[in-house]
Amino acid sequence: MTNKWTDEQMALIYHSLILDQRKEELPKDSFLKLRIAILNILYPVENKRKIMRNLDNTTQIKYSSIKEYKEMIEKRLLEYNHVCKLKKWENLNKFEEVFIKGLGDYTHLELTKLNVINNKVNDIYDYLIQLECELISNGSKIKSQQQTITENPKSETNKKWCSLHKMNYSHDTRNCNTLKDKTKKGALNEAINKNLIIQEISQEIKDVVVEGKIGNERIELIIDTGSKRNYVNINEVERLRLITKECKSIKTVFGNGDVKECKHLVNIKLSFKQ
Repeated sequence: MTNKWTDEQMALIYHSLILDQRKEELPKDSFLKLRIAILNILYPVENKRKIMRNLDNTTQIKYSSIKEYKEMIEKRLLEYNHVCKLKKWENLNKFEEVFIKGLGDYTHLELTKLNVINNKVNDIYDYLIQLECELISNGSKIKSQQQTITENPKSETNKKWCSLHKMNYSHDTRNCNTLKDKTKKGALNEAINKNLIIQEISQEIKDVVVEGKIGNERIELIIDTGSKRNYVNINEVERLRLITKECKSIKTVFGNGDVKECKHLVNIKLSFKQ
């Protein structure tokens, strides 16, 4: 039985039931206009877009079962319907569109292989439910079989043996960390020894010292076989009050490795003690 109320009468009835302060801003002459105005209050433009995005972004991989996936689409489609007021066939088309588009890649590939991807959504859903149950059942059987496997007595012969520890151990000789460490240390020592250079210890060379005279003053003279000049210690020059003159700087390396820079010349008469 249908009512014979007009669009305006229905608007007046529903308008009278509203308790919100904003009711006076709502239209009273048309129920359709009243409904749209109420929806605009409940669902602003941004909220409408969010509802649409949530529905379009629903994907199978976010849910643990195909049933949860289907139920979430239906829930979000209901919200979408409040906003867009879809007709029955539009609602069905939207459900099919979201369901097929959101399936996982492997699920979609499996349905394509079996040539059922173009079947009705309800048929596809029933097939996926059946496939899901089979996978869960097979997984439970495998787990049960693994738990009931007992140790084979012959496995004793397969245990690992370490020649260092002389026992059935958690590792074999090849994987023994102790032996590995010893091998590494031995290789390191060998490498170090290969790089050693054997050097003969050189004897300290003593200076060749003889006694001599400058004038009547006795002094000690050091003979440097590689020298082309005679050198007098500055202290001796000052002690003997010898006359010097400046010359071009001369750098000289002595036999003991010392480097000296000479800037003065001195004329002396040198004699050796007999």
